[in-house]
Amino acid sequence: GGSVEVSMVFPDSVPEYAQYYKITASGWQAINFGSNNGDNTITIKLTDGDPATDADGVKNGVIVDPGVLGIPAEAPKTNGGDSGGCFIMTILN
Repeated sequence: GGSVEVSMVFPDSVPEYAQYYKITASGWQAINFGSNNGDNTITIKLTDGDPATDADGVKNGVIVDPGVLGIPAEAPKTNGGDSGGCFIMTILN
């Protein structure tokens, strides 16, 4: 099971509080960015056979990557309160 680092370039800046989600057998799971510094590019690492980043979970030379970028309508509050707001999702294949 090899790994690949994927950079995604968006037409606008991606807020640092955005989150990338993958669909897995147990539902939507947050995946950590390798890079998200507020510009228009995010980077994630996907590993063949890793159930957290490869939807088929099989080391077969193919990484199945259904995922979305979630951006809350408002930045989260820094005092630990609930930010409310909606998610804007972009489907990436």
